[in-house]
Amino acid sequence: MDFNFILNYLKDGSSAISARNAEENILKVPGLYSIFIDNPENFKATFITDYLIKKNIRIIYLGKATKSLKERLVDEDLRHKKPSTFFRAIGTVLNYSPLKGSLNGFNNQNNYKFTRDATTEIINWINDHLSVRQISLSLREIEDYEPSAIDAIRPPFNTRHNLEALPELAALRKRSREIAQGK
Repeated sequence: MDFNFILNYLKDGSSAISARNAEENILKVPGLYSIFIDNPENFKATFITDYLIKKNIRIIYLGKATKSLKERLVDEDLRHKKPSTFFRAIGTVLNYSPLKGSLNGFNNQNNYKFTRDATTEIINWINDHLSVRQISLSLREIEDYEPSAIDAIRPPFNTRHNLEALPELAALRKRSREIAQGK
């Protein structure tokens, strides 16, 4: 498949699926996906809002699923049934903090979680403000196109392959990890 077609498809939020309806509409196949905000003003963190307005984009994240778009996008990023960097970043930007010391005793010191109530509130916010787009691709296409698509679009919640990664987001995520580590 042509890279420019994939890039334009992923950037086009006009026919994106509401996060609320993702369970019924996301495929169980490998591919790339994009996540959009309905209105940049819905972020409390002005550095995200300002970035999106300056870039004139609504896409906030571009991800890959090497097994199942439904499992990766829906179960992890939108519902946090498994660890998700995107979900943790959204929660942090929305001013939620993990429980202090909740990662003590765990080998992985990055996969913090929010309280059950906070997780529910984050999911509700996601349902109210985010939408998604998916494209089924081969594993080779995923690996070939994902870094270039992130580099071309530069969504604010992507930190790898993004030359404009936001230091404010990195600082918030670092602070959340420190809280969960008991620091």
